[in-house]
Amino acid sequence: MKKRTTTRAKKRKRYKWGAFVCHVTEDKKSFVIALAQELEKFGIRVWLDKFVLKVGDSLRRKVDEGLSKSRYGIVVFSPAFFQKEWPESELDGLFAREMEGKRKVILPIAHGISISELIDRVPLLAGKFILNSSEGIAAVVRQLVEVIRPQALKLEKSRTDVQNANNRLLEQLEQFGKNPTIAYRVTTGHGAGPDKFDFESLETIEVKDAVASIFHPGMRIDLLPIDNDEYAKHPLHFKLSLPNAGAKKFMKAVETGRTLKLSAGEFGDLQMNLELFPSFMGLATDQTLILKPLTGKPTPVRVTFGSGSSSVTYDLMTHRMVRSGTREAHGILEGKNVPFAMHIRAKRKPKRDTKMTIHPNLKGHSIRNVRRFVQTKRALWNSGAIEIFGLELGKVLLAGKLSIAPATESESWFGRLVDDVAAIADFFGIDIK
Repeated sequence: MKKRTTTRAKKRKRYKWGAFVCHVTEDKKSFVIALAQELEKFGIRVWLDKFVLKVGDSLRRKVDEGLSKSRYGIVVFSPAFFQKEWPESELDGLFAREMEGKRKVILPIAHGISISELIDRVPLLAGKFILNSSEGIAAVVRQLVEVIRPQALKLEKSRTDVQNANNRLLEQLEQFGKNPTIAYRVTTGHGAGPDKFDFESLETIEVKDAVASIFHPGMRIDLLPIDNDEYAKHPLHFKLSLPNAGAKKFMKAVETGRTLKLSAGEFGDLQMNLELFPSFMGLATDQTLILKPLTGKPTPVRVTFGSGSSSVTYDLMTHRMVRSGTREAHGILEGKNVPFAMHIRAKRKPKRDTKMTIHPNLKGHSIRNVRRFVQTKRALWNSGAIEIFGLELGKVLLAGKLSIAPATESESWFGRLVDDVAAIADFFGIDIK
């Protein structure tokens, strides 16, 4: 019977540092600091400060110390380096560790000295690849990275390839788009588009500054107006025919302001004034058209909750429309350092009806902002009054009373707790989040 044997894979030593830089003080500002900073941009941790050489130091001891915690040792040879008058045995000792380990660990750089002169001073460097700082920091660093962390260059190449492809795509968009009022923006990667290309996912997308967007898996192409006035003269437009089913859907979308999805048989004869979008004649067979109405830009407002001495006023909030139809609308009030958002849903027809709901978001806010939120709720519980004043228009946009449920026991308890914590913060002059 054969004896069963097992082999254990030799564990690779884990190093704290990618490289240390052995150098003299005179070369630190002129070369070494910039070298270390560039290496770190490629994800290489550089051990630097402990390896400034002084008269009386042992080169061999310094190198051994560096290699105990670093994968590679970079040695900067310069006229100032040789002014320390190292014994020949010390210079030879630089490479003893490399010979023992049977792998390249010392990476020499000639700084302010020719390579031939360096080899004359350190004969053991003959046959080794020596970098020269006269090539420039970028060239030296790139060659060091090829040895120390070559995968970083692959990442850089991938990034460069993506950037070049992105630039080519932008050139083609401008060439085939043929609309001088439109600029293009390409976004790739996670979050660029929906995870699923279904109606629900596309309806939630909001690209605030784009007049249109083209979605592909992992990519979004936004169409941006270069100048709003010029774009208004030559806007994007399309023509299509709507059979009865499609016409009913379209009118419903106009009334509600919701995103419209037209499927096969519900639209046809699509023609656009931008060649990027496909045009065709006849009824759609396997095409789907999704239209999301524009909702306009956010407007600055002043909002007052409650009435009398208990009222709370937020001098600057923004009101943005989520959707706006002829019968229904949905807007959101929000603001910086305001720990809540208020959703306003209005029905204009057949009878005007407005509902408002407050969505708190207290996490990360100071206790003083949270106390103001509690005071806002109390003001609404007392009177239910609200007034929204448009700062740009200079007039009241909405005023009325909300029908709000009385405070629950837990809401009252939370309010008292916030009052107590805020009082402590005020007394000690501290901020609590």
